[in-house]
Amino acid sequence: MRLFVGFKGKNNTSRILVEELSPVHLLLTNSFTGLRKDIDSISKKYDQVFIFGVDKTLTSEVRIEKYADKEGIRYASKLDLQKIVESINTAEVHAVISESPTSYLCNEAYWHALNKFSGKAVLIHIPTIKHMDKHLTEALKQALEENNKTTLSKRPVSLEELSKSALDAKLSHSYKQARSRQGKYVNDVFDDIDENHWN
Repeated sequence: MRLFVGFKGKNNTSRILVEELSPVHLLLTNSFTGLRKDIDSISKKYDQVFIFGVDKTLTSEVRIEKYADKEGIRYASKLDLQKIVESINTAEVHAVISESPTSYLCNEAYWHALNKFSGKAVLIHIPTIKHMDKHLTEALKQALEENNKTTLSKRPVSLEELSKSALDAKLSHSYKQARSRQGKYVNDVFDDIDENHWN
C-alpha cells in the first residue's frame, strides 16, 4: 500500500500534486518538529511512502533523491528508483536520480521516513507552481500508476491473501511438481499426505 506525502501551503505544488494523486495522503507541517510528529503518526501498514518536495531550480523535470543525511547518518531508499525513473520518462517527463542529499525540510522528512519504513520511501523533487503545469501533473500521475502496477505484479502473495480454492490449487501444483521431480523420500512423504488429506 502506498502513501503520498506533500507539504502544507496554498501554492505548494507538492500539496497540489498529492491531492491529485490520491484522496488518501498526508500533508506535512513546515517545521522540523512538526513534520517529525506527522511522520511518527503514519501507520506502518504502508509499504511505500512517496514524499514530494519543491525545488525552484527545476522547470520541466523532476529529481529523485536516493539518500537522506542527518548529522552524518545517511539512509538510502530501498525502492527501485531506476524503475520509477523509467516510468516517469515513459510519460515524457525527464527524471534523474540524485545521490547528493538535499537539506532543510525535505531532507529532514525523507530521513525520518527512511528510518521509520526501513528504506521503503522515496523523495521526489518537483517544480514550483510557476512551472508545474497540467501536463506535468498528469504525466506524473500516469507514471506512478504504471509503476504501482509493475510493483504489484511482482509482489509475492501471502497465504492470508489467498482464497481457499487458490491455496488448494497452489498446494496441488507444488505437490505434483514434487512427485515428478524429487526422489523417493519426498514421494513417501507426499504418499502420507495422500492418505490423510488429499483422498
